[in-house]
Amino acid sequence: MSDVILKFPNSKRKLTVEEERLVRSCSNQIYNIATDDNPFVKAEQRISCIEEQLKTLIKKIYELDEDKK
Repeated sequence: MSDVILKFPNSKRKLTVEEERLVRSCSNQIYNIATDDNPFVKAEQRISCIEEQLKTLIKKIYELDEDKK
């Protein structure tokens, strides 16, 4: 994992309905990954998958925000 830090601007902008939907969807997927009892999936694989989900969420929110501009 790289030491990349996301810096968000000091803004009071709220998430749109579509962005909220993406957050709920991503959090549900992360919950399902974290609570899965499959003994063949290693902890490192779970962490990697969760990180990918978060990266995808951030990219999609930025894409939605760019589409508005």
